[in-house]
Amino acid sequence: LLKNILGRTYGAIAFQEQVMEICNKIGNIPMSETNDIREAIKHFKHDVMNSFKMKFIKGAIKNGMTKDKAIDLWAMIETHSSYSFNRNHATAYSLIGYYTMWLKTYYPKEYMSTLMYYDVGNEDQMAKYIKELRRIRIPLWIPDFMYSGKNYQVKKKNGREGILSGFLSIKGIGEKTA
Repeated sequence: LLKNILGRTYGAIAFQEQVMEICNKIGNIPMSETNDIREAIKHFKHDVMNSFKMKFIKGAIKNGMTKDKAIDLWAMIETHSSYSFNRNHATAYSLIGYYTMWLKTYYPKEYMSTLMYYDVGNEDQMAKYIKELRRIRIPLWIPDFMYSGKNYQVKKKNGREGILSGFLSIKGIGEKTA
């Protein structure tokens, strides 16, 4: 039974829905209550999780599992609860990660200038971006009175493409002034 539930994730509990299915099919906990377990996992409510422990173990024993194995399985569920996602969110995050890396790989200057635009004024984040620009060898130029606009933009300077800082990157310059 456990093989059917965890087969697609190679025996690991990866999703909250798998916990719900394990609790329902192995622990004899009704689906309406397994949703309470999922909510407890989502919000790190360990007291709610503990309230289901004995119910799960009793149900698992009723289904033919030994007490030790039931306790071990519940321990796996508890361990899983510290890093779990629901399947839909995991899928969405995977796609966002894929698209983000694709953009950074094929359009690194545009990608980095957009990140910098959205974090203008956040000095800690900008320091990370500047470090990354150095690592991937993309030049970052200071604002140029003749060519800069409000925001960061990809420009060619001395035959080389890089990112030209906008006037909003200057501390104390506001939207109107830029």
